[in-house]
Amino acid sequence: MDGALSGALWNTTGKRNKSLTFDATDDRVVVKSSANLAGQTAGSVSAWVYPTTMDATQRGIYSEDIAGGTVLHLITVDSTFVFSIRSSGAVWTDCATTTTYTTNKWYHLTATFNSSNGDINVYVNGKLACTSTTWDGTFTASVTGSLIGDYTNAGTYGFGGKIDEVKTYTSELTASQVLVNYNQGSSAVLGQ
Repeated sequence: MDGALSGALWNTTGKRNKSLTFDATDDRVVVKSSANLAGQTAGSVSAWVYPTTMDATQRGIYSEDIAGGTVLHLITVDSTFVFSIRSSGAVWTDCATTTTYTTNKWYHLTATFNSSNGDINVYVNGKLACTSTTWDGTFTASVTGSLIGDYTNAGTYGFGGKIDEVKTYTSELTASQVLVNYNQGSSAVLGQ
């Protein structure tokens, strides 16, 4: 993904080589709109995250914005991970992990969705941690941009910690594919 840094800093201690550090206030990366998932019939987003702040504040890892809000986001809140999609009826469908997680540790997150059956899934470290089948399969509007490290341009839901290897897919990854991505960990990838 190509993006413009806004406050986030590169560091040498990523899960794979370098990662970006976010200050839990106003740091973010603004991603070109061509990388958006909203409007796809199926999709996935994955990232390695190292939270240093996990509290009651919703802290954005990845989001896609529309005029007046977000259409989908992967966040931390109350020491859990949540993936949410806003439908065309402006109704949010959430998939929240029930296990609580700690700070200062790397986690591999993958969120998937499929509009044909309303499935939303969240995987943590290659294991299914949440599933929801209540999404109506529609998106609220076209996306105006994407963010890494926050989920609004106002800078009020900033992630605290490191984020590495953010990837989006225009298909719903299977459990096996998610596990392969997780198991790659910090191993070398050919061609890079």
